[in-house]
Amino acid sequence: MIWYEESQECEIAIFDNPVSFDTKIGELEDLEDLSDDGEGVGMAESADPDKRDENKRRNLRRAKQNVYRIARCNRWDFFVGNLSFRKDICDRYSYDEISKKLRMFLKMYRRRKADENFKYLLVFDQHKDGAWHMHGLMSGVAPSGLADSGKRRLESGKYVDASEVEEGEKTQMVYHWTDYRLGWSSLTEIPASDSVKCSTYICDQHFEKGMNAVPFGRSRFLVSRNVKRPDVETMNMSFDEAWEFQSQLTGNLVMSKYVPLASGSMQPIGVHYFQYKGIARMS
Repeated sequence: MIWYEESQECEIAIFDNPVSFDTKIGELEDLEDLSDDGEGVGMAESADPDKRDENKRRNLRRAKQNVYRIARCNRWDFFVGNLSFRKDICDRYSYDEISKKLRMFLKMYRRRKADENFKYLLVFDQHKDGAWHMHGLMSGVAPSGLADSGKRRLESGKYVDASEVEEGEKTQMVYHWTDYRLGWSSLTEIPASDSVKCSTYICDQHFEKGMNAVPFGRSRFLVSRNVKRPDVETMNMSFDEAWEFQSQLTGNLVMSKYVPLASGSMQPIGVHYFQYKGIARMS
């Protein structure tokens, strides 16, 4: 069970078959995390094509799961619609160059302008021409570094000039992050009611798009060290016992889905996910 205290929800994962937790695999859980002062951790690529593809799928799945869970565990102030990179500052098409520049900027920004509440979760993405940019979530951005960009975000998600907004149309102001000088930036405030929606959007719309382009062994997202992490409780029981336990929960079921983990197996290998709202924390 995974508890999301920010939204008062819990997630239950029921595996088709028994799961063994290997220490080495457990140590790989944080390979996708690139914190304030951290460096990306590389992995040796397998010579076996089938094993290499399976490892890649597993790492991508784990990275996406980590992004979603970290996003859900925290209260965010801003949705980062775009952080791009100027061609006169770095090679926008080089993952290594833009990640180094961004990592250095975030470190210096925290030291010079932000307070201890500054935190971020950023995912890599590419434009159609291959240039890198970032999307994500942020909190604790210094208000002095925010300015009206002249753009507005419509309810449909489309960005337009403020002059194009029709009278009575609901919009959000799009801020320019003036402290960010590596390229163009766009931030919009996140209402508390849209926190879950933004977490899902980041994973489904942006992370899915850019994650396959990230070089093997590199981090697929950047996350500050001060974010809250999910509180996970492991319960050792049979599949039937777990299913019975899940069916007796009294909270409101807000999501259920099945995710296959492997194909071509004699036995089904996958995870059943259930998400409940309004369940009291178990002691």
